[in-house]
Amino acid sequence: MKSEVKIFINYAHDDQARVAPLYQKLRREGFKPWMDKHDILPGEKWELAIKRAIRDCDFFLICLSKNSVNKRGVLQKEIRIALDICQGMIDNDIYIIPVRLEECDAPESLQDFQGVDWFEKDGWTKLKNAIQVGMDRR
Repeated sequence: MKSEVKIFINYAHDDQARVAPLYQKLRREGFKPWMDKHDILPGEKWELAIKRAIRDCDFFLICLSKNSVNKRGVLQKEIRIALDICQGMIDNDIYIIPVRLEECDAPESLQDFQGVDWFEKDGWTKLKNAIQVGMDRR
């Protein structure tokens, strides 16, 4: 079942090195993470590939850092698409999961979502549990 669980990773490109271990850990655990760096093929229209991946994913991880919280552009577009998708879900669904890479404040649009601190010792355990519970609720 894990291999069918599609997880979109939203991040600031400045944080790519810090997000790579998250991507690798998800893959090693049998999930199917999606990250633009690894999953957009040469020649693909990147914006369409991103929108398709967000629409098709089971979970949308928003990697938050001091680099990302005030970033404009594609990062914010991706978050808006995910928030739109979330509107069509029931309140009990887990879809958007803020993942803090360091101490930082989440943007106002994400304040209602409980996040996980990836930098804490139990960060991975909490994230994995949220994904499992999210799948069980569907």
